[in-house]
Parts: sequence; C-alpha cells; structure tokens
Amino acid sequence: MRYLDNALDLYKHRTAIRALAENHLTFSQTMDASVWGSLPARSRTELTRLATVARQFPGPFIEIGTQFGFTTQLLAETKRSDQELITVDNYSWHPFSLPPDHHRTFTHSALHYCKKHTALTIVDADSNEFFENYRGVAPALVFLDGAHSYDAVVREIRHAKRLRAAIVCGDEYNESFPGLKEAVHEEFGDGVTVEHSLWSATAG
Repeated sequence: MRYLDNALDLYKHRTAIRALAENHLTFSQTMDASVWGSLPARSRTELTRLATVARQFPGPFIEIGTQFGFTTQLLAETKRSDQELITVDNYSWHPFSLPPDHHRTFTHSALHYCKKHTALTIVDADSNEFFENYRGVAPALVFLDGAHSYDAVVREIRHAKRLRAAIVCGDEYNESFPGLKEAVHEEFGDGVTVEHSLWSATAG
C-alpha cells in the first residue's frame, strides 16, 4: 500500500519532478554563476564599482529581481550604512521549481541579517506595480535583473528615467537575451557601458 501511495505521489507531482530534473542537468553541466542566481565574477566586480560610485547620492538603491538575495547582499555590503536598499520580486520564477510561497520564505530567511542590520526593505510586487507606487526620492542606483524581455526592460528603464535615477544597470547583457540588448541600446544609445554581462548607464 505504501508503494502505491508513493507511486501516486510521484505521478501527482510529475511536472515539478521533471522540471527539477531538467534544472539539475543544466546546473551539473555549467559553472556559470548567473545560472545559480548570482553574477559572474567580472560582473560582480563591476556592480561593486557602480554601487561604490552610487554611495555619493542621497537616494536608495533599488534592485528589481531579488531571486535568492545573492546580489542583494552584495549591494547591502557596498552601499552606505544609512542608505536604504529596496529589493523587489513577485516570486514568479526561479531555477529550482519551488512553489512561490516556498521561494518567498527561502529568500526572506536568506536575507534575515540584511533586513535587521542594513536598511533593507523587501517588496513583494512586480516591477511595474512597484515603480508606479514609488513615492521616494530619486534613486542612487537601479539594478534591473528581473524579466529580460524587450518590453519588460524598456518599461523598467523608462521608470528609472522618470525617477531620475543616478545610475541604471542590469545583468545578462548577452546573446541569450537579444530583446534586452535591443531595449538597452534603444533607451541609452552610445551611453551604455558593458563589462562582461553587466550593462550600465546614467539616467538622471
């Protein structure tokens, strides 16, 4: 009877199991940190440089796309201690096929220290909802690493411009995301700097 129950559970969750197995194969075949929800070393170095520059501006750092909080922790470590860091995610996607509630719980747990000690605010929303309701001062830095489609990136960049962010930047600037590259160049033209997979521009 127990064997039958186990078999039924496997069948019931077959879609999630298949996705998890496929993701495991992807991870086992690459050491690219971006696949795991982090940044490659050169991109991390460039984001650290940009965040260090952004310390001079009075506004907050805004991160779109928290995922597991790896880059959130880098920004929390680099910003001024009195500078607010806002990270935004609706927990609709990540590479491990966890349900959104589990993803949310994991990320909040991973960022527990930052929430208590680094002026971090975690916002549960999609980027458009967040930007339309934001009423704070001009951001010092906006880091875009959520959706990578052309439409999403254009929309988020325009929100950052409207808010007069001092620095706008994002990851995954590569051939895997042609829509992202098109959006960045359409909005910033020759004003874009690219280091490895991390792009940046001045919007304010």
